[in-house]
Amino acid sequence: MEVLDIYGRPPLHVAEGVGSGEHLLIAYSPIFKRRYALITDYYRGCTIGCRFCYYRFIEATKDFIGTGKVLRMARDAEEFIEAIELSKITGRLVIVGGGSDGAMIEKELWRIAEVFGDRLRGKLLLVLRRAPFGSGVAEQMEAFEFLRYGTTITPLGPEIGTPIREEFQLKGLEKFVPDPSRVSVELGPITPKNYRQLGRVVEALADMGFEAVIYRGVSVGTFNLDRKAVLKMLFEHGFITREQYERGLASPGYYYSLKNELAEGLDGIVRQAIEDAGLRAHRYSPTFYHEEWGVPIAFNRDNRVRDFLYEKYDVENPSTARVRRALERFGYEVFDIERREKGVFEVSLDRPLTEDIAMAIGEDLRIALIGRPYVKSPTVELLVDHYIPNGVVHLPEENLRLLMEVVG
Repeated sequence: MEVLDIYGRPPLHVAEGVGSGEHLLIAYSPIFKRRYALITDYYRGCTIGCRFCYYRFIEATKDFIGTGKVLRMARDAEEFIEAIELSKITGRLVIVGGGSDGAMIEKELWRIAEVFGDRLRGKLLLVLRRAPFGSGVAEQMEAFEFLRYGTTITPLGPEIGTPIREEFQLKGLEKFVPDPSRVSVELGPITPKNYRQLGRVVEALADMGFEAVIYRGVSVGTFNLDRKAVLKMLFEHGFITREQYERGLASPGYYYSLKNELAEGLDGIVRQAIEDAGLRAHRYSPTFYHEEWGVPIAFNRDNRVRDFLYEKYDVENPSTARVRRALERFGYEVFDIERREKGVFEVSLDRPLTEDIAMAIGEDLRIALIGRPYVKSPTVELLVDHYIPNGVVHLPEENLRLLMEVVG
């Protein structure tokens, strides 16, 4: 693995529009988004190189997926944890490995976890790792109670597009994981090509003592790249159906053309296979983190109430004054707050509410927060004029200097 200094990387083309601010964070910040958790990377890029990885189809990361090269996003563990500690969009769960493979930081993770435990008490650190588990995982989990591991298993991996074989992943889990309840297993992407192999995977997990799993569809990222060419390639290789291909072409100009898409008819089949093995099936990650690990959740997504969460769990009903204070903490001027129903607040603001902030406040207050105006992800202008000066995200000093030079 060749580790490159982020400060020597070539400048990124600055795109325009919604998502462009997040695109810059992917390129230059250890923290790049906040959805159901704060999502971070110590390194960005991955040496595995799954063909279906959506970071392969994003301009900021395409040169670091499967190439043997990765970017270091912070100088050391202290700088990395400081960025998390000083960002306002943090929450109870912090994910490392959003755009990388956690196996790459196995040695550094000892120090990262030490600093995390000292400075971010009460939070959970989830390290995402597709590579098979080894002995170091067991040692780290025994040393740090707050540490969680997550892995993705793709049935028929080499045939679907990843060199990681599921039988080696299952052996690693069986041999080295001391407590299955502290490991999240995502099954996916599940496609018409591999769903029949799902049964033997979930049966093996059940035999190891796992009680719940997440199942996933296909995600396609095409930010600042030729969307049609990327979708056509994925369709021709069988990763997406024609229906998904056409839907991806018609989707908004955001870097996800398709997000967690299952081919029609697969949902019930997959869920049944999981439940037949005696496991709890989670279609979405937040329900797993909430039910299995006790992580609070927001009840909003994409500026709508997430009905299946709202109906399943108890929402809180804070005062409008508390909602106002939460928004003002993130630098907003609040014009109006309307309580639409219990735990659902529609707010009128001086600038767009973003998904990052809506999810952070929604989790903290356990409400659904709906913004007027709203954008999915920050533009460059919102990043520079709102996120950075109001501490929504905190960048290490040199990372911030580089980003501002690119923005001009």
